[in-house]
Amino acid sequence: MQRLEVGAGTFGYQLTFYQRQGFRVERIDKNFFLKSYPEPIVENGIQHGDMLRLTFEFRGKNSCQRAV
Repeated sequence: MQRLEVGAGTFGYQLTFYQRQGFRVERIDKNFFLKSYPEPIVENGIQHGDMLRLTFEFRGKNSCQRAV
């Protein structure tokens, strides 16, 4: 089994996109955006603070089936 990990903010279209593709929240990196970037990361007037780490597990012979 192969696994892909991505990071996204706790809200916004990126999170929705990944969840619709079958990614699941694995853990939360508290204050990631606050500590890692000198300028605030703002989306729709709201500042990002934490980062969600999402994972997708590839299953099957061709490694292209969604994990359920």
